Amino acid sequence: MYHAEELIEVYTLKDGNFILCNTYHKGDILESPYFKGLKIELKKIL
Repeated sequence: MYHAEELIEVYTLKDGNFILCNTYHKGDILESPYFKGLKIELKKIL
């Protein structure tokens, strides 16, 4: 059994908002056209 902190990563956006990423799908999320279009640097905080 996995602990939640092993499965979820939190990233802040430059505008102060944040997103939660399941580590299994992080690549799909961060490489999606939505994030590529924004060209926002993500900062890992967890």
